[in-house]
Amino acid sequence: MQGLVNFAPYYQYKLKNNLGFGVGARYAYFTINEFRVPEPVYGGMHSAAGFLKFGWEKFHSDGFATDFSLKGGYAQNYFLTDVNDTLGVNPVIEGSLFIEPTVGLILMAETNVSFRLSLSYGWMNFGYRPQLIGLETLGGYDPSDFERNTGYFNVGFGFTYYFGNGPSPE
Repeated sequence: MQGLVNFAPYYQYKLKNNLGFGVGARYAYFTINEFRVPEPVYGGMHSAAGFLKFGWEKFHSDGFATDFSLKGGYAQNYFLTDVNDTLGVNPVIEGSLFIEPTVGLILMAETNVSFRLSLSYGWMNFGYRPQLIGLETLGGYDPSDFERNTGYFNVGFGFTYYFGNGPSPE
């Protein structure tokens, strides 16, 4: 599968020592990579999640900051494909816990507004299996591969609005 959308709004409270705590929701959509499956399958996986965030955000100057954080929560994953629809089992649902460490580079645009580049890698505690998208074969993959946690790499851009007087370098 390949990622198409990852949208994760959250509210965060930052302490004076640069530690931050937050709560949010995430929606992600992964499409089926047609070049990696043995037969035509169209559709993907919708993932809806709630999470808690713990991190460290430091402003190094008036215009630049870094963010190192860890998100974790519970995701409900919905596999919707044309094959599952034909089989009458749409959607196939797989719940999972997830954890996602993130590194962010933040550029201030105005007093209370910033933009960021985020890089993250996430793990969900379920093994991706061809049966989730309706395939009856293993697709040439080793069955032991399906016992590993599902992972994804994310490159994203974010927008932040700071309530109050906005951040300042310490």
